[in-house]
Amino acid sequence: MSPPAVLHINLSRQKLTLESAGTILFSCPVSSGKAGTGSQQGSGKTPLGRFRICKKIGAGLPEDTIFVSRLPVGRYPAAIPEGMNEHSDFILTRILWLDGLDPENVNTRERYIYIHGTPEEGLIGTPASHGCIRMTNADVADLYDLQAPQLACLPRLGEKSADNIIRSIRGSVEVPFRRVLFGLGIRFVGETTAKYLAEHFRSLDAVMRATREELTEADEVGGRIADAIIEYFADEKNLAIIRRLRAAGLKFEEEARELASESLAGRSFVVSGKFSRSRDEMKELIEMHGGRNLAAVSANVDYIVAGDNMGPAKLRKAEKLGVKIISEEEFIAMVSGQKAPAANGAEADSATTANTGGRNNGAPAATEGGDGEPVQQGELF
Repeated sequence: MSPPAVLHINLSRQKLTLESAGTILFSCPVSSGKAGTGSQQGSGKTPLGRFRICKKIGAGLPEDTIFVSRLPVGRYPAAIPEGMNEHSDFILTRILWLDGLDPENVNTRERYIYIHGTPEEGLIGTPASHGCIRMTNADVADLYDLQAPQLACLPRLGEKSADNIIRSIRGSVEVPFRRVLFGLGIRFVGETTAKYLAEHFRSLDAVMRATREELTEADEVGGRIADAIIEYFADEKNLAIIRRLRAAGLKFEEEARELASESLAGRSFVVSGKFSRSRDEMKELIEMHGGRNLAAVSANVDYIVAGDNMGPAKLRKAEKLGVKIISEEEFIAMVSGQKAPAANGAEADSATTANTGGRNNGAPAATEGGDGEPVQQGELF
């Protein structure tokens, strides 16, 4: 019997991690209650303690599906219900309904505290909800689809200890540096940003020595992320963790990677939707053939590889910015060295150089609504 998987939600770092036997199975940034922590009815606060997932809702539905009273009513924003607008807060994509297991959080279920998707993805990584745990729509769909029966119990929300961090990433001293950097749980530093930091600085020591200006020279690193990195390494508790990881023999330097080809060199991609292969495999193909994965749609993206159920918000933004949208078949043809479709209004071939100067400082804050669906009774979170 395989060991149970456990979700840890670190509120100080706004990060969710799914672990089993000391191995990270899944990790992503989240957004908890803007009002802080607590279990009072009507407080808008995120409860602390141990929980179980009492109900999972939304299997197989497209990303951006709107839920009203836990029932799907269509996709955001086309199906916004009467009486709500695009600035209202919505429950999107999937619902993992939490039930408290401790005396102090026993009312969690009746408060309608969920893990769910949101249209306000620019606020992920900061406390901005009305008590729920928000995730990006892609992340909550991925977490839901893991289908781990062990997700029945979620241990304590709160500060992640040094021992937890060490257990989560020291399963093998062969874990690459970018995964070690990601596993540290630095606020706003997701898997993609950790990869770019590793590629740019090549070692943890270089990241730790870097000034704010030097940090923002790395792809996908803006001022907010740079400040979070500097703050992390200024904390003696975090430095103690680094020393223990170093003593354990984990890799703190990036190794040179041999490319399969340079058919995608100079081009940047966003992968969105469902494909005949996993999104991780699609991203691996991009990197193995010299391309770059970007996390969000922007003017710095050359291509969006669109699969089934691509979110309409991404589609509209891509069309507005003139980003070329290609199918999985067209992408595979590019990997094979065939002529690429025109990118950003220009004819693209194997010698085309993509835009690479972008910085990701996060989206502006959106207006808050209720962090939950309108229901006949209970709270809206």
